[in-house]
Parts: sequence; structure tokens; C-alpha cells
Amino acid sequence: MARETTKPARRVTAGGGAQRAPRRRSWTRDPEAKEQALIRAFDKVLHRDGVQGIGVNAVIKESGVGKNLLYKYFGGLQGLARAWGEQSDFMPGEGELAGDDLDAYARLSTAEQISHNYAAYAAALRRRPRTLEILANELLRPNQLTEALEEVRTGFGKDLRKYFTRPDEYSREGTIALLVILNAAVTYLALRAHSAPRYFWYALDQDEDWQDINEMIELIVERVMAGEAEGGRRRGDRARRWMRQSRPRQAGKRPRGHSAD
Repeated sequence: MARETTKPARRVTAGGGAQRAPRRRSWTRDPEAKEQALIRAFDKVLHRDGVQGIGVNAVIKESGVGKNLLYKYFGGLQGLARAWGEQSDFMPGEGELAGDDLDAYARLSTAEQISHNYAAYAAALRRRPRTLEILANELLRPNQLTEALEEVRTGFGKDLRKYFTRPDEYSREGTIALLVILNAAVTYLALRAHSAPRYFWYALDQDEDWQDINEMIELIVERVMAGEAEGGRRRGDRARRWMRQSRPRQAGKRPRGHSAD
């Protein structure tokens, strides 16, 4: 960790004498600067060594900040990972999903909004190879970092509810089922785009083939939403159970397994 000298530097005056120079404020006295240095170091180590290679000592060496301060400011590597996830481009921004014109987005039908959301989300994931690497590790080799970043994704998913301009339509049985399955499908296909892009007769690393995927999403959304408009089929006990699970849970209660937000 960088240290300030205990004795102020001397400067020579015009008369040849020496006097003490005013003490400069070092970044080491600025908690916010130290926090940002740790977050930047985390980002650099993650980019260089990957999810499985990142550790406290590597981040400390890269940042030049004392290890005790990492625990003081973030509580440990998990807290630092959460801070990085919230401040970085780990998840898509609002402009990438709803677009810059929120009024125009609000005028779309619910079916058009859903189709737009998942096409935009898939494109945003494909632009984020590090995010896809983290998602892959969350499935195959979960660790403390993937768990911390899963919490960031969950918060991101909850924040997207502000775009649900028609809560009554988004809370319908068929719509909830559609959102859950589309989220899983789009995430899976985006993961394959970087690791195994051949899927049936499609090349998932090609924009042209993703246009076909987006058209399939539109078709599925249109059919499901049309059925919802007609009243859908009667709910059974099983449907009522998973409808209850779609409601916000009490603080401190977490479902078993990974979140899909």
C-alpha cells in the first residue's frame, strides 16, 4: 500500500532558504478513491485470470491498497464482486433494453414489449463475453464470486419490473410462464453463441441467424398472449403453486437453487 512520508518535503525559496512545502492530500487518505482502485483492480484481474483465477492477493497486488482495507470497505472478496457488478457493465443498461425513448416503449403492446425485451437481452449478453463466462461458471463451477454476482443479477431482474407498463397483463398465468421459459432459453442460446454456436441448423454467433431466433420468440409470444386474451385454460393446483412462487418473497427467504432473474 502506498504510504505518505512522515516528513513534509522542503522547497527552496528565492532567497536560498528552505521552508516546508504544504502537505498534499494523497489518494491513500481518500476512502472513495481506494474503493474505486480495488474495483478497477478486480476488473483487471477478472479480465486477465478469469472467474476461477481471481483472489484477494491478486486484487491487492494489482490495486496497491492494503488487504485490511478491502475487508473494511467491502467485507471481503464477495462484497467487492457485488460492488464491481453494480458499477460495471456486467448487466445491460436501461438504454439497451427498453431503448432511449421510454414513451415509445410504453406504447408497445405487452406482446411487443416482451419480444423486444428478449431480443435486446440476448443481444446484450452476446456483447458481454465476461458476463457469459460468469454465467457458465455459475452453472458448472459455482463459487463465492458467482454467488455474489447472482445477487446482482437478481437485483437487476427485479429492477426490470418498472418496465412492466401493464402489471395486470404481466401477472397473468401464461405471461409468467412465458417470461420464465424465455429467460432460460435466451440465456442458454447466448451461452452457446460463444462456446458451441452450432445449434440445429443455426450459427448462434451470426446476427442473421439470431434474427430467425427473434422471429421465433415473437411467434411464441403472440400465440401465448392471444391465448391469455381469450381467458386461457383453467388453473389447476400445480399452476396455483407456481403462480404463488412468482410473487415477491419475504426478505431473508431464498429459494433453493439458482435464481433465474
